[in-house]
Amino acid sequence: MRLNGLTVLITWLLLNAIWTGALRTKSTVDVMSHDGSLVLTDTISVPDMFDLGRTTRLVIYCDYDAEQGIEASNITLSHTDPAGSIEQLWSGETGSQCPDIEVAWTGGPHSLRTSVSRNGSKVVPAHDAVSGEVSIDMWVFEPISQEGYIFFNILGALLFISDKVVRRWLEKRRASRIRNVSLHEQRRREEWRQLNRSIEGGDAVDVEDLLVPETSGGDLEFDSRMRRRAWADESVDEIGDEQLLAADDTRPFEERLGEGDLSHLRGEPKIDPKIRTVGDLMRRLFQRE
Repeated sequence: MRLNGLTVLITWLLLNAIWTGALRTKSTVDVMSHDGSLVLTDTISVPDMFDLGRTTRLVIYCDYDAEQGIEASNITLSHTDPAGSIEQLWSGETGSQCPDIEVAWTGGPHSLRTSVSRNGSKVVPAHDAVSGEVSIDMWVFEPISQEGYIFFNILGALLFISDKVVRRWLEKRRASRIRNVSLHEQRRREEWRQLNRSIEGGDAVDVEDLLVPETSGGDLEFDSRMRRRAWADESVDEIGDEQLLAADDTRPFEERLGEGDLSHLRGEPKIDPKIRTVGDLMRRLFQRE
């Protein structure tokens, strides 16, 4: 399997893992605590994901204690839904254990109400007699768990398919560009690729391979001298420069040609069968033949 295909597969698995983690993540709402004031009525908004009308799971934690020096009171915790229906969630005395209350509520505003009474009479003010702690855990993504898995699996499949489609399109585009490039340009690009690999620690590249192609018609000595001429720098005084420059005639081009005449320019021009390439012409200019 290609590296990119493996990356897409890992991404696919990560998407499912992220969604599974999101389903297990709970949203906590703190209604009141013992360190604060007693909240007799509070409104909790339950989201309705995508307006599907599904219920959301909640767990209510409660604890009520009598204030120091105050006798025990009776506590009633009730719930009012968006339609106005009232249900009792728990009833007991302060100091008694309040169990975890698991409920399933529809989306919308829900009301929690705490009532404090003693001997059948309502205690007023209640916060002077009782302190309470109430919190709610809510799993907001559970109602759409199946839809989430379907969405992320479709997204993973699209990533896998699009990766193959894009790679094939790029390969066809690259092949089309290569077909439209001349052989000379392809050779030049290959030489640069070899040079880059050599710089990065790959296969070594001969510097002479990056110079102008042979134009001497097979004269290796002349071709080597022309290549050295392109790299020579008479202004640099390095070890070996004198030997390199001494191998060539460093006189100005006009002095090497000498004084000419116009005798060969008169009359009808003739074709020299020995001059067939640029290298032949250069050898004739330098009087190598």
